[in-house]
Amino acid sequence: METQKILSYLGANDISYDKDFARAQNEGCIAEYADIFNGAYQQLEKYVKFGLNNGFSSDTKDCITRTTKIITDICQEKNTKGLNKITLRLSEVDREMTGALKKDNAKTDANVANKVLEYVENYSSAITAMLDKPQTVRKEVLISAKDKLSTIQTIVNGAGVVCTVEALELGKNIVFCLKQWAKDTAVNMHTELTNAKLDEAIASAEKWSKLTVGLIVKMGIFSKKSNLATDLTEVTFVPDDFSKISTSVVSLNKIVMFKDNLATFKKSLAENRFNTEEDEQLLEKQKERKKKLLEEQKENDADFDNGIIDDETYVHNDEHIVAQLKDCNDEMAILRKSIISAEKNSKAYTKIIRKLELLNKVIISFQDDPRTLDYIVGTIDFTKIMNVLRGYGSSEEIQHILNINFKTASIEQFAQEKLKSLLGEYEEQEKEFNQEENEIVDQEAVAKKQEEMRKKAEEIRRARRGGVAVEQKPVEQKPVAVERETEQKPVDPISVANDILDD
Repeated sequence: METQKILSYLGANDISYDKDFARAQNEGCIAEYADIFNGAYQQLEKYVKFGLNNGFSSDTKDCITRTTKIITDICQEKNTKGLNKITLRLSEVDREMTGALKKDNAKTDANVANKVLEYVENYSSAITAMLDKPQTVRKEVLISAKDKLSTIQTIVNGAGVVCTVEALELGKNIVFCLKQWAKDTAVNMHTELTNAKLDEAIASAEKWSKLTVGLIVKMGIFSKKSNLATDLTEVTFVPDDFSKISTSVVSLNKIVMFKDNLATFKKSLAENRFNTEEDEQLLEKQKERKKKLLEEQKENDADFDNGIIDDETYVHNDEHIVAQLKDCNDEMAILRKSIISAEKNSKAYTKIIRKLELLNKVIISFQDDPRTLDYIVGTIDFTKIMNVLRGYGSSEEIQHILNINFKTASIEQFAQEKLKSLLGEYEEQEKEFNQEENEIVDQEAVAKKQEEMRKKAEEIRRARRGGVAVEQKPVEQKPVAVERETEQKPVDPISVANDILDD
């Protein structure tokens, strides 16, 4: 903080300071004292900011005055003999302020600047997200807006007074301008004229930076009054359609990663996990082996029948062949079971892949509708999906994926609320339109009313002239209405709302 800024705060809040302090920063000190000189300035700045947002008590004022004296004394030192003494003096002041500094309004929800900066940061992130999209129009306007937001951020960050009602009023002005700007920018209706709202916000920020009078606490006999801002509702950040553009990027990134994982999983299924090629080859080998064993068995029977081999040899050969056939049949049974299981799982996982590919396609289709995108992504259990993709999924988790359906009660309710809102707005517009149309078109009612007024006027004039009729000069009548050239068909609000949703 510059010396002149500190002096403006001290003067506005009736705080005395050493007469040579105004020149201290310019005059400086010898190199050996540079660190302690800078540290003393940081302490002073800390105490001043604390006083601005918590009130300048007599103790706080005294610590600030003493610190300005220490700074001027540092400038006057010509050797290092007094270094330890000055260090001790600064430590004593800081020790006295330690207790008070723990209860700082600027470090609580009473800090208006933090609330405003939350809007600035979220909107800056949203602009970055829009600039990253190839289809975004008028990017130069967005770049200009981002620069203006950066200016607001710098100015507000530099404000010393951040907890008073005066700061709150200027914070409200800034947030109002930011919201007005964001409303148009969210739907790509941003122009340099839209950015003029940010210029208004900058002007309010500059006024804010010039506030010098801090928190003032007035103690009465039975009361305590201060200009501390208490209700920060109007500057508290509330996510809107524009800020959701940045959060939707996170959701979109999840879907992109999900798509990449899906491609890897699909390749793994085809090439590794459920590939039955090796088992099928082994099964064919076992079939060939079994075929040979059966031929050997026939040959053994023929040799015995023809008297080529004796009883003992025949029995020995037969037992050996039967044992090998059993091993062969067991191995074939295992391979068949493995193949059937792999094929069954492959079919199940193929359904899962198709489901996830559809899911991915549906979600990405909402990339230009941040609110809906965030809502949908928030309803998906990615942990269960990833467990299945990695092969650790339970049957329940696999079933969860197969049963994913966007026709759930919650999403139905979301869609119904959206439709109801659209219909409500449309019906209000229809009422206004019909009222205007009725006023124009209902010529018969207007003519009837005019005739009634004419008769009433004639009766009044006749009564005043003793029952004698008065000849009235014709009054030039202006056309009451203009007939519509073509008859308009009534509009069905349901179909209109559906068209809007379809678009």
